[in-house]
Amino acid sequence: MSTYLVGFERKKGEFANDKTGELINYDNRLLRCITDDGQNRDNFGFSGFEVKMKMSDVADSLGISANGEAVDTSLKNLFRKEVEIVYAPRNNVMTVVGFRPVFKKS
Repeated sequence: MSTYLVGFERKKGEFANDKTGELINYDNRLLRCITDDGQNRDNFGFSGFEVKMKMSDVADSLGISANGEAVDTSLKNLFRKEVEIVYAPRNNVMTVVGFRPVFKKS
């Protein structure tokens, strides 16, 4: 089964903390992927899904510095390339903690 990165959206801005009113900056990436995982007799082909990640977590996944332009360029270079989404428990819930490009030997 395979998963491919087919796009992303940059979500950047700020919001006020409900309790303190402090402004909190955010810089996230909404990764758009398709996968053929979960196929069975009744389900054939690719399904789309999105993964929201902090820009710094995307940078860590790519092994680069947490620079918005560098992250976006690296993501563009992965367009239509196979990736593996990495999950781990966080607060007793399986959560996306990263991803990695899949390089197949020819």
